[in-house]
Amino acid sequence: FFFLMIRRPPRSTQSRSSAASDVYKRQPQDIVKTHLQCDFGPPGFKRKYQVSKIIPDGGFFDCARQIVREQGFRGLWIGFSACAIRAMYANAIGFMVYEYTRDYLSLIHI
Repeated sequence: FFFLMIRRPPRSTQSRSSAASDVYKRQPQDIVKTHLQCDFGPPGFKRKYQVSKIIPDGGFFDCARQIVREQGFRGLWIGFSACAIRAMYANAIGFMVYEYTRDYLSLIHI
């Protein structure tokens, strides 16, 4: 029923490329965040990533430095393809539903 009311095709190509570029920009921060979330233990636990004495960062910069030292700069983008594929389909579906709903509501004058 919704497919008959569409005046133009959904912008899935733009939404996919937007999702991929967004994941590419966010991936290093997400990798560091995941490493920091796994760096916990009972009271008295010696953390792998040390908090800076100058900037109270929770160990963010130390974690990023150690990832680059151990795995190289590309280590910050581990898992990029899986995240990008997921984001591409999620954005495409979200935009498609939005556009179908917008077109439907404009047809029934809401």
